[in-house]
Amino acid sequence: MLKEVSVYLMSFFYINIGIKHFTDPDWLMPIMPPYLPFHIELIYISGVFEIILGLGLIFKTTRHWSAWGLILLLIAVYPANIYLAFNADAQREMNISHFTASWVRLPLQFIFIGIAYWHSKQDGINKSIDRYKKKSSVIDSNKKETNKIVLSWLPEVPGYQAQNEVSVELEESEDNEEK
Repeated sequence: MLKEVSVYLMSFFYINIGIKHFTDPDWLMPIMPPYLPFHIELIYISGVFEIILGLGLIFKTTRHWSAWGLILLLIAVYPANIYLAFNADAQREMNISHFTASWVRLPLQFIFIGIAYWHSKQDGINKSIDRYKKKSSVIDSNKKETNKIVLSWLPEVPGYQAQNEVSVELEESEDNEEK
């Protein structure tokens, strides 16, 4: 229950902040480090990703990859938060205290990363069964119908491309057919 509520709250948060990147980009301009080029473009790009990934959190089918995308996004924008924490002019322009910029906002990024990681996990067992990959009806040489089910699961390590499969053949017995 807590995880489900958290998913919708985080999704709402990222979508709203992403929209703010377009409706009020000047609000974010002060935290852009001077060594980064294309400030407005980077604000728009990060806004697009926040909206897309926030929407992706809502759906179970995209939640895993959206959560990992948010982790990468939070890491990518962390330099802007560091710049804010150590730049009094940026703090003044954003109307944020040094304490909030340094001791609240910076650690909060790690909490958001942790929550995104939590949402990247499937509910249930660690090696959660993804879905029935294939279900086919096979007729063997004895004219018996068997159902072949291939189960697959993806490991918990992101970027790991190997896929594990287990194949199970179910055969209907004559006893079951008579009933």
